[in-house]
Amino acid sequence: MRLPESVDTPLRTIVCIPVLPPALILASLLGIVLALLGASQRRVHIAYTGYARFCLLMGATRLGVGEPISTEGLTLDDRTSLRDQTLAVVSQLREPAQFREAAQLRVRSWGVDPQCV
Repeated sequence: MRLPESVDTPLRTIVCIPVLPPALILASLLGIVLALLGASQRRVHIAYTGYARFCLLMGATRLGVGEPISTEGLTLDDRTSLRDQTLAVVSQLREPAQFREAAQLRVRSWGVDPQCV
């Protein structure tokens, strides 16, 4: 069961304020200790990515990116075309990491900034 967003967001904020700063300190200390013990960069990196994932778990809130596209005055064919182009851009950007740079270049060639999608 999921809480309504009007309750969920303030509740997450109330929980995150006292929890995330100490978690950041612990992740930082873990990273320093691992580095001093000669751990590989990958092991040290796990401390920070673990903290980032914890933040996303605790404070995940839906974000709107960019301005909404007005469809006023568009015909059904225009709307279908806009939807198809949007889905094509999103599918290109969801490709595996090794193909992401090439996908971003393709999307840029279409006149779309991949950072805004």
